[in-house]
Amino acid sequence: DPVSATDAPASAGTILVNRTDSDYFGTGWVSVDSSGFLHAQMLGWGSAPVTKGLVETCVLGILRLPSDTQVLGFFDISKGFGCSPFAVPTMVGFLRDHGARFSRIAVVASGAPLRIAQFVTHAARVQQVRFFADPLCAREWLTAR
Repeated sequence: DPVSATDAPASAGTILVNRTDSDYFGTGWVSVDSSGFLHAQMLGWGSAPVTKGLVETCVLGILRLPSDTQVLGFFDISKGFGCSPFAVPTMVGFLRDHGARFSRIAVVASGAPLRIAQFVTHAARVQQVRFFADPLCAREWLTAR
């Protein structure tokens, strides 16, 4: 996995989904646990096939949760440098279809990935999202009660 145990936020549940998608341009990883914690990370370029695989893994994890479980989303794209324009509708559609399940979404990003994430969340009309440069600040905000 592209994420080390020290990078991953503490989980309070059993892992339901843990998958890596990769191609020549980039690697992405998603994990969802039974407490509703969804952690996703993208490194490099988010091609349309890799992005689609990551979104499918997110959906699979969310669907494995009880319908009353709220999801905390931790999306670290700070090691990415952009994505295919063909990946954007996939991300917007995911948030439109499943955004209501999230109680909070923290996005760690800067530069082009930050602008893309801001566009995607705005287009999907997601309100419960904040953007961070520092993953520790993102974790603190995400898990604050």
